[in-house]
Amino acid sequence: TYLFCIRNFSVAKCYCNNENDQQTLIDKVHSCYKSVSDFERFFQFSVIVCFSRCLVKRRTGKSGTLKPWIELAAACGFKDLALELRQLSKSVARFQEAAVQETEGGSTLELQVAFSSRVDDWFRENIAPLLIIEQRKAT
Repeated sequence: TYLFCIRNFSVAKCYCNNENDQQTLIDKVHSCYKSVSDFERFFQFSVIVCFSRCLVKRRTGKSGTLKPWIELAAACGFKDLALELRQLSKSVARFQEAAVQETEGGSTLELQVAFSSRVDDWFRENIAPLLIIEQRKAT
């Protein structure tokens, strides 16, 4: 599953069709990041953020959607991310209600756009600063 692959991500275990690609990948990582382990950590953090955002925007608040991602963030040592995602999970219903009020009588598309906008704003305010911190640690 995605969760297993992200938790166990390792540059050394990346499969490449061409054996030279493995070295190219390692060289690129060394040129852009402090170390392979810093890259792997940043990769995990970034992917958890991307999947979580996508799930919330697509599933629009189904109960438990973020639970495995919160658990993964905690297991990977991203305590602050896990806390923020837990808060997001609690905020989704409020975002939905606000979107419904804003688009009363509007189309499903308008409702989705209003909801999506709230999710984007929340990620920009709460997750983007954490992502920047992780990026600075890694590069």
